[in-house]
Amino acid sequence: MPPNNLNKMIETSGDRGPKLNKRQVAELKGIQPPTVSRHISGEIGISLGDAEEYAKILNCRPEHIFFQFPPIPIMGVVMQSDQVDWKAEEFARLHQKKTPPLVACHHFKTPRMKKYKKKAIYMHDYYDPNTMAVFWDIPDTDNSDIAWQHGMLEMVDISGAVAKEVNPLSFGNYCYCMSTEGALLYGVLYQSGPKTYKITSNYFGTHDNIKLQWACPVICMVLRNKVRHVEWVDQQEPYHICSDFIP
Repeated sequence: MPPNNLNKMIETSGDRGPKLNKRQVAELKGIQPPTVSRHISGEIGISLGDAEEYAKILNCRPEHIFFQFPPIPIMGVVMQSDQVDWKAEEFARLHQKKTPPLVACHHFKTPRMKKYKKKAIYMHDYYDPNTMAVFWDIPDTDNSDIAWQHGMLEMVDISGAVAKEVNPLSFGNYCYCMSTEGALLYGVLYQSGPKTYKITSNYFGTHDNIKLQWACPVICMVLRNKVRHVEWVDQQEPYHICSDFIP
C-alpha cells in the first residue's frame, strides 16, 4: 500500500483542534482501534471515503491524510502553439525559422490557463522541496508521435531558478529555461557562447544564441497519473511559488 500521513495527522491534531489519540479517533470514526493502526501501517488501505472521514475528525483536508508528502506546485503547461496568444510565449514561435508544434506556457491569464493557476499535485512519491511539475495539455493534437504525452507530468528540479542560475545538470539534457525576455523554453540545452545558449527540441523548435535567466533539468516523466494516484489540489498558501522566479 502507498504510505499515508494518518499517524502524523493524529499526532499533530492538537495544532488544529482538540488533541486526539488513536483510540479517540477510532471511537469518533466508529471503528476499532486496531483498524486505525492497520490503516496507519498500510496493512489495510485507506479509501477516499476513509480519508474524508478522518479529515473531518482531525480538522484537515483528505489529501493531508491520504498523502505522506507535501504537494508539488504546477510550474507551467505544455500546449499546442496555435492555442497560445500572449507575448511571453510568442518568443517560442517567432524567434526561429518556423512555428513549433508545442510551446511551454507559464502565464496563467487566458481562460484555458486560468484553471492551472495556483494548482499543485499530490503524489505518494517523495521529491525534494525544490521540485515543481509541468503538465502536458495537448488533447487535440493529431501528431501520433506526441499524442501519447497528453496528460503527462514532468518533474523539474527548480534549484537553478531559485538561485537564478543555469544548473550545470541541464547541459545535454531536457530542461526548462527562462529567457531574459521572460519566455519559458523547453529542450536539450547547450552552451553556444560565454553567456549565450542553444536549446533545441523536435517539437519545441531551436533557439540559438539566447540569453537565459536560469535553466532547470527535468527529473522524470510521470505518464500514468491515475495509476500513480496523482491528486490535483489548490495551493493552500496565499502565494504561488512560481511568482518567486517566473515573471
